[in-house]
Amino acid sequence: NKYIDDNPHNDTLSITVFASYHDLSIWEIIEPEDGANYAQDDTLIPKVAVKNLGVFKDSAYVVVELDYAKSLYSDTAFVVLDTAETETLQFRNLVLSETGDFVFTAYFDQWTDDEPLNDTDEVSFRVSAGYVHDVGISAIIEPVGEYQQGEKVVPEVEVTNYGQDFETFDIVAQLATAKGVVYCDTITGASLPPGEVDTVLFDTLELVDPGDYEFTSFVLITDDDPTNDTGKSAVHVTAIQHDVALVRILEPAGTSYDLHDFVFPAVEVENVGDVDESVPVRLVVEFNGNPIYDQVDTMDVPMGQTVIFVFDSLAFDNYGTYDFTFIAELQGDVDPSNDTLRKSVSVLLHDLVLVEIIEPVNDTAYCIDSTIHPRVVVSNVGNVDEDFDIISELYHADSTLISAWTVNGFIAAGDVDTFTLTDFNLPTAGRYSYLVYLEMTPNSNPSDDTLSVGFWGLECIGDSERVFYPESVAVSWEFGQPDSNVCPNCTPIDGDNAWCTNLDGYYGNNLDDWLLSPDMAITTSEPIFAFFHLYNLASGDTASVWVRNVSTGSDWNLIASYTGSIPTWEHVVVNLATVPGFAFSVGDMIQVGFRLQTDNSDTSTGWCIDQVCMEGIAREFCGDVAIIDWWTPPVGGAVVQGDAYTLWAKVTNAACGGPASFRIFAKSFNSDGTLIFSSAKLIRFLQENETTMVYFSPNWIPVDYGTHTIEYLVRKPGDPNPSNNEVSFSVEVAPMGGGKGSELGIPTTLVINVKGISSNPNRIELTFGVPHDSWVEIKVYDPLGRLVRTLASGRFDAGYYELAWDCTTENGQRISNGVYFFTISDGKKRITKRVVVIE
Repeated sequence: NKYIDDNPHNDTLSITVFASYHDLSIWEIIEPEDGANYAQDDTLIPKVAVKNLGVFKDSAYVVVELDYAKSLYSDTAFVVLDTAETETLQFRNLVLSETGDFVFTAYFDQWTDDEPLNDTDEVSFRVSAGYVHDVGISAIIEPVGEYQQGEKVVPEVEVTNYGQDFETFDIVAQLATAKGVVYCDTITGASLPPGEVDTVLFDTLELVDPGDYEFTSFVLITDDDPTNDTGKSAVHVTAIQHDVALVRILEPAGTSYDLHDFVFPAVEVENVGDVDESVPVRLVVEFNGNPIYDQVDTMDVPMGQTVIFVFDSLAFDNYGTYDFTFIAELQGDVDPSNDTLRKSVSVLLHDLVLVEIIEPVNDTAYCIDSTIHPRVVVSNVGNVDEDFDIISELYHADSTLISAWTVNGFIAAGDVDTFTLTDFNLPTAGRYSYLVYLEMTPNSNPSDDTLSVGFWGLECIGDSERVFYPESVAVSWEFGQPDSNVCPNCTPIDGDNAWCTNLDGYYGNNLDDWLLSPDMAITTSEPIFAFFHLYNLASGDTASVWVRNVSTGSDWNLIASYTGSIPTWEHVVVNLATVPGFAFSVGDMIQVGFRLQTDNSDTSTGWCIDQVCMEGIAREFCGDVAIIDWWTPPVGGAVVQGDAYTLWAKVTNAACGGPASFRIFAKSFNSDGTLIFSSAKLIRFLQENETTMVYFSPNWIPVDYGTHTIEYLVRKPGDPNPSNNEVSFSVEVAPMGGGKGSELGIPTTLVINVKGISSNPNRIELTFGVPHDSWVEIKVYDPLGRLVRTLASGRFDAGYYELAWDCTTENGQRISNGVYFFTISDGKKRITKRVVVIE
């Protein structure tokens, strides 16, 4: 010891000595555990391990006691142990009925060995009210309740240590159907102090299949209360509803568009399913049944939300029908009934065609005193009903606008209709053009909306003017009303009269009869001669029209010839400048003739001529004598029985035809038609274009009161226009000093006196008499029967009145020269008077 040398290995020696002794040991108290915490009323099975540490086989009693001082528990067991043998002894049950801290002791009773220190052992533990070891599932947080197919869930449970000790344990989660477990996960080594709560998360669970499930979670631990070791929840997995719906088409918004309009097609899509979707929507557009557009657009549409899909623009470049079809092409959509929307759109063709001007007829002629009733044909070649305006304009040959009118029209798509336009009259003779065009907005094709016609305005010979005359008195030409029994279609075009080869029968054989015009003056380089005719000629018979230049003495030139028959009146318009062989100069006198030539065989109803019209040929026929003014009662004055009145008339000779000699008469008739006054004057050699005043003698003295008729008459053999040779009007004669049936100044019948010709274009004076209190209207009309002006309209007492007209229309426009008619009416009687207005 404490010696250091050079070789320490030989400094120590040892030997093994085996002692010979007795030693039994309380090797271990297994139950109860040292430091353990038990619950009140727990039952323990005390266990003690003993071991023989000696070299001899020995036996002894082992005693266990609980709180020896209080004698709470005691038990004994006998054990025999070989050398090095160990044995676990089990004692009777120990019920922990009291709470508190306790000592459990084990020892050998009445045993002494060589090592007494290991003959006794003890453990301490506590007994508490409640469970000592108790871990439970306090709540299932996930999954619980309803889920959708394919949804992913992280299972989560709440765990509570209800016991008195710190616990370590495993916890299991399972999802099962009636057919078995489909999910299982275990968390190992979870630990929890007494009284603590914790949540445990498991691996993600994907709910693949729809159906009913049970989720179970339990702790793997042996504790005092196994009833709370397991928790369960019911889970229902609903199949996912993939469902999108096309809600409405936003564009095109309308049902009709104009050509070249364009739209950005758009549709509203709603996700009415259970999951967010990426939705493809297809748009197909067909034009008149042929596909022209196909586009697919894909957008995300969250569950429960609406998204607007907008496609590339589409222009409407053709007329017709465009069909839009929007289709949602979502795979697995459970309700395809709401996946398609359709809409048809029409591209409007606003196109009217002015097809025809029916009246006036192109290149024909009309009388300047006749009314033209324009009619046109319009076709709607578009695909939409149209409201439109028809504009018509009348132009003179020099492009001067005479008048313009507008008529509103309506025509349905695809229809053709005839429209009547505003009537008009031609103010003067000459060439006219009539322009018609259509106006509407919009107008897809205005190129076919305009038409025009050209025609002549001619001076026409009136129904009563016998200006034509047969070549001799023996021929068949007659002027009057044709017999409808002989010729049913010969009703005159104008009025009641016409020139016919025989008014009431058939013409004769072997005729060469002429109907001649008087000599007429050419006033233009293109004179127009027009007429209506109707003929029914037997075989071998001919009707022809001729013209000759009287001034040059030339022979007749053929205008046209006719054979056979025509069923209705035909209008013939001739430009005399185009007649072969006919030469003339402006100012020349010409003559026109209608010639009927027949053979000796069959005859027929013949040839009728009506409504002869001219332009560029002097309407004032040569040699024509006319009455242009005459005496009428003074305005405001009454013609009184027994008073003397000087009658007078003014006559004129035409500007051609040479001096004229003729007689002129003035006559008066009383109310029963008896001639009571007559006076005549002979006029010798009245020069061309000269006017003279004729005063009649003796004075006219009405010996009777009442209504008298005054007539002025010219008698000139061969006068080419006898229509202006007569004037007739009524005069009311008041009784002198009163008499039966009348009072002084009160007429016995309705009467009006107008000065027949007025040389003052700004004033016409008239008188009228009313026999009794009545409503009286006095109106002025033109020769076409159109109202020019209402001069009086109201109630008048019986008596005489005077009135003046300023020669203007209702609109204040100055009237033109010509013939006008005054009418007076009291509801019972109507009287018409004619007046000629000249400057």
